[in-house]
Amino acid sequence: MIRLEGISVRYGPDPAGGLALDGLDLVLPQGGVAFVTGPTGAGKTTLLDLLHLQVAPSDGRAVVLEADLATLDRNRRAALRRRTGRIFAPARLLDDRSVFDNVVLPLLLSAKGLARPDTRQRADVGELVGWLGLAAKSTWPARLLSQGERKLVEVARAVIAQPALLLADGPTDGLDGDRAEQVMRLLWEMHLLGATTVIATNDARWLGWKPAPVIRLAQGRRVDDG
Repeated sequence: MIRLEGISVRYGPDPAGGLALDGLDLVLPQGGVAFVTGPTGAGKTTLLDLLHLQVAPSDGRAVVLEADLATLDRNRRAALRRRTGRIFAPARLLDDRSVFDNVVLPLLLSAKGLARPDTRQRADVGELVGWLGLAAKSTWPARLLSQGERKLVEVARAVIAQPALLLADGPTDGLDGDRAEQVMRLLWEMHLLGATTVIATNDARWLGWKPAPVIRLAQGRRVDDG
C-alpha cells in the first residue's frame, strides 16, 4: 500500500526554493491502481521518484509497501527497490547490453547472487519479449533500438519479476495505437495480479479507460477531489 501524508519535495537545499510536490496526500491500498496526470512540471515524475526512493521528502510522512521510508536503512531500501518495477520517461536502458540482458536483470537481482539466468528465466524473458514483438531483436544491443522499441524493453523489464509495486511514467509514449493498448492491458493485468500500480500519463485515452482513480496534479499539488 501507499500512504503519503503532507508530502513536500523541494528543489535544492534552500527552504525557500521551489516545490516539486507541495503538501501531497495520497492513499492507495495494496494491489490498488491509480492514474496520475497534469501539465509539464506538475510533479508526476517527482511523485514516482519518491515512491521509487530516488528522492526523499522534505516534509511529511511516506509509507510504501508497509515501510515507513524515514526508518529504512540501506539494506531495506535496496530490498524495497528490488520489489519495484519502474518505467521511466524516456526509457533508461543499458545501451551496450542486449534486449535480453536488459529484461532479465531484475530476475538476477532478486535471485540472491545468481550470476546467469536459469532455463525458466530464459523462457520467461523470451516469451515476454516475443509477446511484445521484439523476438527478432532479443540479441540486439539496446542502443540500436527505436524509441518505441526501447519503451517496450523497459516495460518488459519492469514487469518480468512480478513486482509488488509498479511505477509507470508515460508507458505508451512513442507507441502506436495497438501496441500502446497492449502495454496498458499488460499493466492492468499486473494490477489484477496484485501489484500496487501508479501510472503517470497525459494521454486522454487512458484516463477513465478503467475504473481507477485519477490523481490530478498542478504545481505539485492535488487539484482533483481526492
